[in-house]
Parts: sequence; structure tokens; C-alpha cells
Amino acid sequence: MTVTFVACWLFVFAVVIVADPNAFAQTHEDIHSSALNLDHERVAAGETDPDPGKLSQVSTTSIVGKVLDPENRAMPRTTVTLTEAYGTQHTTISDSFGNFRFEDISSGQKVVLSANESTHSFFDLPVDLAGETTISWRADTKLKPTNSR
Repeated sequence: MTVTFVACWLFVFAVVIVADPNAFAQTHEDIHSSALNLDHERVAAGETDPDPGKLSQVSTTSIVGKVLDPENRAMPRTTVTLTEAYGTQHTTISDSFGNFRFEDISSGQKVVLSANESTHSFFDLPVDLAGETTISWRADTKLKPTNSR
């Protein structure tokens, strides 16, 4: 009984594919055009019209890196902040191997990385984003405060 049931479904599935092999492609196109229509309906309802040209040009990228001490040893638990060109900040903490990662950052802009760790200091690092960027970032030893008498 089960074999007959499965065989019937396979036959129906095969007939659908043979009858219209472009059914999947047509369905995909229908969904795509429906989404475009929804965007136009939102504009008609008074929402801001996204510029389709800009939407297709905006791409995102990621920045991966590693924070190192002056002796090239990994620096775990270092707070790394990325500041985008228009001011948005993203913060992460390096893992036990000193690795950090920022995802979905708009490409084509200059960002600034800054880091904070109690025993070392980092110079702010400007980075031009054109695609996925990999960084090895070496710290300087913090100077101990001097007592003036």
C-alpha cells in the first residue's frame, strides 16, 4: 500500500515537471514582481520612496581582524569599536585568540577602528572599505603615569 502511494506521488510530480519545466522559474518571477508591487503600494500609501538605483548599488562587507600586543601575541577580551563615516558605531570584543569581526558594514566608505584594553593602547586606525577587509593590528604598551612632585 505504501509503495503504491509513493509511486503515485512520484508519477504526479514527474508529470508536473514534464508538463511545465519552467514552473519554478515562473513562480520565482511572480514572487519577485509581487515584491516590486508591494514597494509601489507603500509609496502610494505615503511612505518614503526608496531609490531603486541606490538600493541596487548598496553593498555590505565585513571586517575581520586580530589584535596583537607589541610581541605579536594575541590579545583576548579587547574591546574594538568601528565608527562608520556617518557616525554609527559598532562594538565587539576579541575572542580568546584576539580575533574580532564586524558584519554587514556598508562598503565604499572610510571607517575608523579604535580599541580599548587596560595594559595597551592602540592608535585609531582609518580603513577604506572596498570589499572584505582583513586587519592585523598591533598595540603599543601604555605608559605608566608619572607622579609629579
